[in-house]
Amino acid sequence: STYASIAVNATDSDIPPDLINSATKAELKELEETMAETMRRGLAVQSLQFLKSLGLERKIISGHATIVFRYRRSSPNGPVVVALNRLFLGAKEISFNLSYREAESALWKPIIEYMTQSIKVGKNG
Repeated sequence: STYASIAVNATDSDIPPDLINSATKAELKELEETMAETMRRGLAVQSLQFLKSLGLERKIISGHATIVFRYRRSSPNGPVVVALNRLFLGAKEISFNLSYREAESALWKPIIEYMTQSIKVGKNG
């Protein structure tokens, strides 16, 4: 069987987009470490393991400040690659996780990349 997943969530945000845009490399590295620790704890509750951070990058998606945190986690059927995308829209934030089984990268990675590039969000969220 194959595995890929998409999860989308919209919440209030206390992080202004300008803070993401102006963050230094050191601040982004600190954020990566914080997110890795948060994922480590959250996955442990689900009896899963955080395997490795694959990095955090700042980018613009559909005109909005975005951070993308990539990591590997365990699953019963082999490691899973996850891209956690957080779009900052001012008072709101949209998060979407795109994940797939690492052994199926050839199948899923191009699809996930295409989906990420095709995201469109209006200026008002």
